[in-house]
Amino acid sequence: MEINNRIKFHTMIMRELQEYRGSLLITPVAFGGALIVIMLVAVIFAGRLAVIGEGALGILMGDEGRSINFEVTIDEDSSGGQELYIDRVKPDTSTLPSQELTVVVTPLEVPEDTWNFSQEWSFSAPSPEPRGEGDDIEGDSLNPVLGGFHNVFCLIMFLVTINYLLGCLYTDRKDRSILFWKSMPVSEWQEVLAKLAVASVVVPIIYLGVSLITQILETYIAMVLVWRMDGSGTELVLSRVQFIPLIIDQMGGMVVWVLFTLPAYAWFMLASATAKRSPFLLAIAIPIGLVLGERLLFGTQYVLASIANHLPHKIDGDDVNSLGLYDFGPVWSQLDYLGMVFGFVFAGAFLAGAVWLRKHRFET
Repeated sequence: MEINNRIKFHTMIMRELQEYRGSLLITPVAFGGALIVIMLVAVIFAGRLAVIGEGALGILMGDEGRSINFEVTIDEDSSGGQELYIDRVKPDTSTLPSQELTVVVTPLEVPEDTWNFSQEWSFSAPSPEPRGEGDDIEGDSLNPVLGGFHNVFCLIMFLVTINYLLGCLYTDRKDRSILFWKSMPVSEWQEVLAKLAVASVVVPIIYLGVSLITQILETYIAMVLVWRMDGSGTELVLSRVQFIPLIIDQMGGMVVWVLFTLPAYAWFMLASATAKRSPFLLAIAIPIGLVLGERLLFGTQYVLASIANHLPHKIDGDDVNSLGLYDFGPVWSQLDYLGMVFGFVFAGAFLAGAVWLRKHRFET
């Protein structure tokens, strides 16, 4: 019996992936492929920037010993005055190919007593002080940049999942295919839980896997890009990516995502099982009504805070106790576990309502 239930559950999950393969499977792959293509195009055209590439990278990354030298000449005219020329701007040949750029400058007449130093002099822009061994290098890490790519994947996943949940129990009532599924040897609880498992477990695993593969490929393509610009890909890119913390942080963030979005996902399923015309309008109208009613009657915002606690948002500063889009992963010791437990209670109630509606009504 247990084996049969596993087979049925697996079959229902595969059926959902097959029916919604465009949004659940193709969308993350297409988005990751688009990012990789953009990086490859940048590599192709990087050769045009090779002349100034290393110098630009040196300035951006704050490397020591990279500067631009200016040579200034002061000439005396026949009347005894002095004329100031910037006649050459020459890059530091220790970091760039030997080149010289001539700049045409209108001479500036300067009173004789203003200048009393040698006729030719030069100066260089100051270089940053070398970093000590004990200095913090977190600011140089590229993990937040890769985390930004991952956060975009998460936002796309959230939108795709909402669309899936709002339609998963509504569409088959609309096209009457629910009659076929009611004739199958599966219970309503199995159907609802299978759809929830797709949204909260299978889809996050798919998007996380595609996101990590994309980030790794982006890192190595960035190394090639830096190499094409006469820089060191190992020093400027690879050494600034900590892959193990990156993977652990993003996996941890996805676990928090699954745990905190359960009540929101269950609510969308309840709206899908309830709505006769538009599950989306029903799903947003009731929460908005509750938030506005509380605000007008009591002047508080507890409902809004509770809803926001289970929806993804950017985490800034000390706001680390709820579901968010993280740069370095969640702070486990400061998560709102009580809010998470209450979320499980509401999720159970919403799922029970969806199952009851699935069992007792199926017309649109």
